This record gives sequence, C-alpha cells and structure tokens, in this order.
Amino acid sequence: MSGPRRNRLGLARERTPIVRFGDVDIASSAEAINTREGLDVLPEAQLRLKLSTTPDSADYLAPVVIAMREGGLEHELFQGSVLTAVLEGEYAVLKCAGGQLLVESLMGRFAAAFMTAPEIAHMAARAAGLDEDRIVIPALEDLPLQTFEVLTGLEGIEIDTPIQLGSVRLLPAGTAEPLAAHIDTGEETDLVEEFLGARAYALSLVTETVAYRAESDALAEIDWALAWLSVHLRYGLVRLPDGRAQPFSRVAARAQPRRGPLVGGRALQTGGRWIHAASSQAALTVAGQDALQSSAIPNSPSSSLRQAVLAARRAADDLDPIQRIGALWEAIEFLVRGIGAPTPLARAQRKALRLKLIDVLPPEHHERVDRLIALINEAPLMDKLRLLIERDSIPFSAGDFELLKSLREVRNEALHGGDPTAGPKPEELEHAVALLSRIIFHTAERTARGDGGDRG
Repeated sequence: MSGPRRNRLGLARERTPIVRFGDVDIASSAEAINTREGLDVLPEAQLRLKLSTTPDSADYLAPVVIAMREGGLEHELFQGSVLTAVLEGEYAVLKCAGGQLLVESLMGRFAAAFMTAPEIAHMAARAAGLDEDRIVIPALEDLPLQTFEVLTGLEGIEIDTPIQLGSVRLLPAGTAEPLAAHIDTGEETDLVEEFLGARAYALSLVTETVAYRAESDALAEIDWALAWLSVHLRYGLVRLPDGRAQPFSRVAARAQPRRGPLVGGRALQTGGRWIHAASSQAALTVAGQDALQSSAIPNSPSSSLRQAVLAARRAADDLDPIQRIGALWEAIEFLVRGIGAPTPLARAQRKALRLKLIDVLPPEHHERVDRLIALINEAPLMDKLRLLIERDSIPFSAGDFELLKSLREVRNEALHGGDPTAGPKPEELEHAVALLSRIIFHTAERTARGDGGDRG
C-alpha cells in the first residue's frame, strides 16, 4: 500500500491556491497550506490564516475546499471540515479533516451474516449520514433484485395473532427467530437476544437490490403505519366513520406505539441478514475551557431571543432533518419579530382593494377579505431576515442566503404536500445551524449594547 501523498500549495507561480469556507474565498489570507491524502487515511489539511485580512463572513463550521488552479483548470486537493483553530498572535492555525461524518456518527451495534463487504460498507456509510452521490461502490450495481424482509421490534403494542395494517404486518412475540438465525454477534453478545425479546414486531416486504435502501423504504412504511395507528387509538367516538361500533379502552387510547431501537433484515434470495441500531447517533464529545470562555449569556434577553435560542437547540439536536429545518425557521421567525419591512400596499390601496372585494362577496366572506389583504401586505420572511442582517451588520455571504433560502423551500415543500425525504445534505444542515447561531449572537450583542431591536 502506498504511503500518504502530501501537497504543498503556492510554491510555484503557475499554481494558484484556492481556499474556500462555503462560498467565502479566504485564499488571500491563507498561508502554509498543506494537504495530505492516502489510501489508508482520511484526507487532512493544515493552513494558517492571517486574522487581519480574513473576511468577517469566514465560518469555521462551513465546508472547507482547498484546490489549486493550474493552467486555467481547478484541481481539488481537499474537501472537509475545520477541526481546530488555535490562535497564535495575529494568526489562526487550522487543522482540517475530511470524512468527518463517518467519524462523528456512531452506527451503533451491528451484526450480520451472508452479506457482502460492499453491502455492509454501504450501510455503514449511509447510516453515518453520507448521501448516495458521495458514495461510490461499483459492486452494488451487480447485486440481484430480490425481496427483503425488514423486521423491527415494537414498543407500546402487545398482540397474540398477526394483524395486517396496510402494507405492514404486525406480528406477536417469538416470530423473529428465522431472521436472526446464523447471525454471529461477535462482541455484541446481547444484540440478538435483545432483538428476539420484543413483545411485538412490524414486518414490511420490499423489492430492492441494496439492503440499506430496502431497509429505508420499509421503515418509512412502518413509521407511517404506526403513525396511523396512534391516530386511530385516539379516535374516541362510539362509532367509526363507516358506522361500525368500536370497542374502547382508555389505557389503549393513551398508548404510544413506536419502533424499538433495533431493526433486522433478510434477503430472501441471497440469504444475507443483519440486525443493528435503527438510527445512528452523534458521537459524544465535550466542550472544554477554551470553547466556553466566550459564552457570555445575555443578562436580560427578550422573550423572542429566549424562544429563538430554545428553537435553535432543537435545530442542532433533533435527528430528523425536516424537524431540524422546521426548528431553524421557527427560531428565525422569533428573531425577526418586530422587524419593520416596507409593505407593498399603501393604506389607501388597501382600503380601495377591500371595497372592491366586499362589493362582490357576501358578508360572511368579508372577514376573509381582511385576512387576505393583511397577508398580501405582510413582508416575506426572507425580506425580514435580510433587514435584520443589515440592521445588525451581520457578516453574511450570498451563499449563506442561498443556503437558508433552499432550506426554506424544503420546509415549505414538506409542509405543503411535497416530498419530505428530499432534504438537504447533513453538512448543509450543520452549516445552516451555524448561520442561525451567528444571527443569534450578533442580535444579542446589538440588544446588549442598547441599540434597539425587539425586546419581547
């Protein structure tokens, strides 16, 4: 195996270094740039930033790209994240690494039998948060199309006989042994035992070629069935909508059916099978002395700022990407509360429009006319956000705005009937949370100086 290859940029006139944090060009402030790559190591990079010339909008939590331009062509040498920035006089010495999603996520306990190495590698990479377009495993294309059984333990359910719930089949305890057969747990001696100990299971059949994709599709169906079941349990009328009388138990109505922590799968043609934690978790880390020294809390935060910070924490901590985006925009709505933005309709125009509409509509719709005019005259949220950023002189690049705008579109699409699975990449979400934190800190600083702004 060949050793790691090092690249040192900026040593020849014809080679121009390129360094970007997100879309912010910091090449003019970067010195002593070194990258390292190899077959047996994750990509690494080191550089030194001259702080006096570094753009204010350079964000350590933005994706880092290091490349060189040679003869009109751009050759990428590194893509990853900043790990540390150590202050040394007028400089910040940066250490960067690639593939951080694989390092920062824990796939959890895993055991398998009769699965190929490419299948396991793909499942590990996807569970760590990498998108399909970032994973290249040619051997996956040779896998056969087959039926997969995906089985997950259930909590909050106990049954004696199988029940069909749409495309999902609910099974009683003691039905998972065939899937778990032949799985060697290795060090995870309790994994199979815990999987077999569930009081009930949900089974979904999926036709696919790749195990992880089959599991993802199956769990989506299971989650939908359990969500519908939760709604059904809280339906309290004596008769169902079709007229049938329904039995009732208050204990059952309070139940919260949900998936257990483990999921298993079996390929019916090849015999491959696996059991693992149903979702990856972030690796636990700690914040030390240096990181906490600048964390001064505002003395008298406004109610808007308090709610924005609480929402921002959910945007950082939630596992579901759509929930994270919703929390992010909830925080922004609190932050822009009270921001005065130009309205498209003057008072006279609003009055004239109202008179025309109520003249052709019956009285019971006049209140809706007032609400519609108010909605038309409300400044868009992105416009308010721009005004907030301009008011508080927050460093923000065009790419920062584009990222938040794209997440707003994802949120609206999911909220109004679009596909909620078409979410952003994990690194984009992390960058967006960093942007939100930037807005909160600058807004809090402005309020602390007594420069005005919303005080709740």
